[in-house]
Amino acid sequence: MERKFIDLHSHSTVSDGSESPTTVVRTAAVDKNLKALALSDHDTVEGLDEAYAEAEKHEGFELIPAIEISAEYGDGTIHILGYFLDRHSPELLAKLKVLQDAREERNPQIIAKLNELGMEITEEEVAEIAGKGVIGRPHIARALINRGHVKNTEEAFDKYLAKNGPAYINKERFSQADSIKMIHDAGGVAVLAHPKYVHGGDLKGVEELIASMAEQGLDGLEVFYSSHNKKEVKWFKELADKYGLIATGGSDFHGVTKPDIEIGTGMGNLKVSYEEIIPKLREKAKSYQ
Repeated sequence: MERKFIDLHSHSTVSDGSESPTTVVRTAAVDKNLKALALSDHDTVEGLDEAYAEAEKHEGFELIPAIEISAEYGDGTIHILGYFLDRHSPELLAKLKVLQDAREERNPQIIAKLNELGMEITEEEVAEIAGKGVIGRPHIARALINRGHVKNTEEAFDKYLAKNGPAYINKERFSQADSIKMIHDAGGVAVLAHPKYVHGGDLKGVEELIASMAEQGLDGLEVFYSSHNKKEVKWFKELADKYGLIATGGSDFHGVTKPDIEIGTGMGNLKVSYEEIIPKLREKAKSYQ
């Protein structure tokens, strides 16, 4: 069967997904028969070598080197996807180390706050859950579930780990402009992820942000996304056209932490075309390489 579709947003155990890079790629290439996949782990490219080793085994399948950067946005965070970047860039790796160090400094503080609240978990058990991946709040949430403190990841974030929650600790992030520049300097294309969740879903605020980021060099907008309905897809596509951005799409696959989302198909309604998107992204990336 001919490969036609792609998924430009997926996560592995190297950040906060439940499946290894090998499994993510194999599922995309074999089970889902995708033509291309972007492994876009949070603030790290450490899973890409393993992912490439698996991708090379599947004829007609393409792995796109990617990342998802957490950038400052007022008192909160926005996520910026980077595609076709040089995963071996020394400058990129140095900046990612800053973000990873900030995450590592935050984790013990979150755990200490949870302990103070009567939620007994340890750094060691969280590290075991994360394995070789970069430890983040989803791993802490899983430790809370394992201990019986909460029923699921959603409850862990709603009660304790979300911004303004009793165990939330802020961490250092780069600005939007610096995050976009970091991706460009590594030869990549910068795309705003899941705009539905930006600015609390306020449409005017979302458009203002997109307009501002377009001036800062943003290249694309994640128009096709697992939880975007038809009306939202239409509106985000219009915004992408209005501000000269490439319309991209992806599932935001995480495995068991988002069990209703599958690679390639999202919640069952996702079909992202290779021919309509990848040539545009590849051509745009050439301008930064």
